[in-house]
Amino acid sequence: MIDLGENQDPRPQTLDHARGRLARAAVLTYVGAAAVALSVLVFALVTDRAHDVAAAREQLLLGTVLRGEALGRNLAVLGRELERLGASAEIDPDDGTVAPERELLRLTHRDSTFFNVGVAILDGDGAVVWAEPERFLAGSGVEVASSTWFRQVLAEGRVRIVPVEPDREDALVYVVAPISRGGAVRGALVGAIDLAKGSPFALPTGDHLTLLASRDGLVVVPAIPPDFSTARAFVELVADSPTTSSLQTSSLEGVPREIAISPVAETDWVLMTVAEAERLYAPASRRFATRLAIGGALLLAPIVLLAIAFRRTVRGFRQSEDELIRAERMRLLGEASSAIAHEVRNSLNGIRVGLDLVIRGSPARPRIVDTLRGEVQRLSDFSSSLLSFSKREVARLRPVDLTALARSAVGIQGEVAVEQGVSLDLEVPDEVVEVLADPSLVQVILTNLVRNALDAVSIGSPAQPRVVVRLDRDPGQVRLSVVDNGPGVEAGMSSRLFEPFVTGKPSGVGIGLALARNLAVAQGGELSLEPTEGGARFTFSLPVEDPEPVKREPVKGERETAAKHLGAERRSN
Repeated sequence: MIDLGENQDPRPQTLDHARGRLARAAVLTYVGAAAVALSVLVFALVTDRAHDVAAAREQLLLGTVLRGEALGRNLAVLGRELERLGASAEIDPDDGTVAPERELLRLTHRDSTFFNVGVAILDGDGAVVWAEPERFLAGSGVEVASSTWFRQVLAEGRVRIVPVEPDREDALVYVVAPISRGGAVRGALVGAIDLAKGSPFALPTGDHLTLLASRDGLVVVPAIPPDFSTARAFVELVADSPTTSSLQTSSLEGVPREIAISPVAETDWVLMTVAEAERLYAPASRRFATRLAIGGALLLAPIVLLAIAFRRTVRGFRQSEDELIRAERMRLLGEASSAIAHEVRNSLNGIRVGLDLVIRGSPARPRIVDTLRGEVQRLSDFSSSLLSFSKREVARLRPVDLTALARSAVGIQGEVAVEQGVSLDLEVPDEVVEVLADPSLVQVILTNLVRNALDAVSIGSPAQPRVVVRLDRDPGQVRLSVVDNGPGVEAGMSSRLFEPFVTGKPSGVGIGLALARNLAVAQGGELSLEPTEGGARFTFSLPVEDPEPVKREPVKGERETAAKHLGAERRSN
């Protein structure tokens, strides 16, 4: 049974390959475009995130600067207010009475909103002359007379704003103004502020830590300093901070932190906002991740939809393809059946007529018997061709001299050429052309091509019918060409010439060229119809490496016609 689907119809595999290439091309095109779009998106998002980070840093520094300036300005106002009171005539710690002072301070700072801890009048020895509340300074355990800030106020005669060593429950700040009489400092006015307890000057608490520290590393705010405030890196950072606002990055307790620093005017303090870098940049990171996820989803969604649509399309293509393949197989089967029936019927008719003549005792019995044998041989050859065409040939490759094979094929067909009056020529190079091939399959291919060429020039009846078998060596391949000067191949026939049961000969079956191409492909080669100005040129090509050619002596008469070559052989015998 002839297998027309597996061996002779490569179109399903070709269509699958084309479909796969289309799918890969579509996917690769989209992936390339998506990669470019994703690169642009990532670049834009990275740039946007860098801008957000810079904005967060700038906002952190700006907030710190504004709070530092406000704190310094308000403390300076309080200092000037105490200095003005200290210069008034009612405030005199040495006049032996505190009534004027009490009345003045009662009017100005009783239950003071600003001095939320207390207000006191000190004499020149540091003793409390008057205090509101009464226990202010007296019960604080502070040795005023020996305090550095008190001695500096007496010596310098100017307002001092000083932090007080905290007891870890409050964040005390003293505003100290001198009391001067006759150009001499006679005492001091002290206003105490707890920046951690409801003062208008209380520093804000939020997502980030706010610190108020002196240059020597003493933390005033918060009341309970963080653990890293005693670390050397923090103390050095405060001590070496510039006199202008700045933003620095430092690792405290192993955690990367952004630290905004702003000097507080009229003091030797610095206001600091300490933010963990991860928390500070968290909004920017979340925005970056969200935008990237949305962009990635938007880029991924089309390829998912494309895959779904392509899958449905391929399913429809396959159904249509299967129907076309079935229809094509039925068509080929019909053509094959018609061709086989035609050949068998012609042979059987000839055999029947010959047998009738033999039975009737025709005097031409010997010639009729020869004719019957020829018809039987033709049927046998036809059956062999069908069997060879229907099975998949396995090439047994070995080193083969194509020059010798070409001479052998031309020699076999020489007598046929002489009988038909056709000049059969052989053109081969001077060196041995050796390739890996199956000599029996090469012989079948050449025999088919030469027979077809002889039939073509016989049908066309040119003035000088000629067939040339030419062997050429190109880089990477060898080419065996069979060229004739017959009528050539019709334009509409050339595209289907190698399909089974397609032929341009009136008595042809259309198996020879299809079989020859299968045998060529089985050896890793190719059989093709090449364009030519007249006649037809069929070329059988095989891949080959390029070793150094082996020179040999030219064979006498190799370029002469096959008929002359055979005649010379007969005369020599």
